[in-house]
Amino acid sequence: MRGHLMLIPTDPIGRNAVADPYAAYLLYDLFTGIDATHVHDHTPNKAPVGSVWADVDGANAWTINSNKATCSGGPDQSIEIDTGAANLSIVLASVVPGNYFAILARGDATSLDYVMGQIQTAENLLQIAYHDGSYHALANVAYVVDPTDTISNFEFRVNGTALEIRIDGVSKVSTISSYNLTNTQVGLYGYNESGVCTVDGLSVTAL
Repeated sequence: MRGHLMLIPTDPIGRNAVADPYAAYLLYDLFTGIDATHVHDHTPNKAPVGSVWADVDGANAWTINSNKATCSGGPDQSIEIDTGAANLSIVLASVVPGNYFAILARGDATSLDYVMGQIQTAENLLQIAYHDGSYHALANVAYVVDPTDTISNFEFRVNGTALEIRIDGVSKVSTISSYNLTNTQVGLYGYNESGVCTVDGLSVTAL
């Protein structure tokens, strides 16, 4: 009717409510943004309230290009963000690994202090390690991949003391470690990357 505001009623079970497309995730990031934006200046599609990307090692090496996160920098270039949980599945829909790429888990956002699931293309390895100021390899397996190849569904799982790398849902290497069992930061890591290293579609779920 003219002059009256028409309201659409919401029924008791909320059928008119808008569903959260990221409800299943603690963190979700498609890295959509203007080229050359620093990832630390970028807002994820979903993150815990008050949680933002931050440079941990190096500065400004992780940027958004062609709607992907790209690393171009020297040794130990890492960014982290808080998920609010320690037991996680961290998945990248795609990753071009470059030289040394890793997913980080259980970091503290202040230093070289985390566990990592790494692709080392120079050594043809998948490796699980931790860093506490020094680097400690825990387990590895032979894995031959070109630095410019795209790997789909690269996953690092941390669940209690169990650490595991999966690719396309298939377990590739796993080990046990009690290091940093309760820290809640996850991140992206590159070492001596030339800009080839790119990632897309980061999703984090609780285990």
